[in-house]
Amino acid sequence: MKQWKARGMSFWRARTQRERSVLSIGLMLLLAVLVWLVLLDPAWQGRAQLQKELPVLREQRAQLQSMAREVTKAANSAAVPASTPTPLSRQMLESSLAQKSLRAQSLEHNGELVRLKLSDASFAALVEWLGEMQNNRQLVVTDANVVATEKLDKVNATLSLRQQK
Repeated sequence: MKQWKARGMSFWRARTQRERSVLSIGLMLLLAVLVWLVLLDPAWQGRAQLQKELPVLREQRAQLQSMAREVTKAANSAAVPASTPTPLSRQMLESSLAQKSLRAQSLEHNGELVRLKLSDASFAALVEWLGEMQNNRQLVVTDANVVATEKLDKVNATLSLRQQK
């Protein structure tokens, strides 16, 4: 390292004052070009690119905000009011099952609990009935045993449901 420094100093001393000035100016210009190429030009180009993309990004943001407002509105309008569900009755349960062409072999109802057993019932109708009971009567399945039969879309099911408050 000392050798390089000594060579550099001897090279510098061998130059006239005018050559030193020209070399100094050239070195400063080279340094300025490097700073421009490495630091300033990429930042300048990035800024220009962002200015081109900014209107599109603002439009997308406005669309997202609009969609978020729509989702919030839809969620608020579709929200089920936190009221007490209507009391269950055996007759109501049997008629709702009959509407889906389902017939319970056994149906026990006491307060908030419902236990029913279905034999050779349509699985699609059973799932649809459970969905309606959950949405309209706040009945949720607490225990289910569903066994497929040989026939297509037919199951034997034993269900326990509880009404949420």
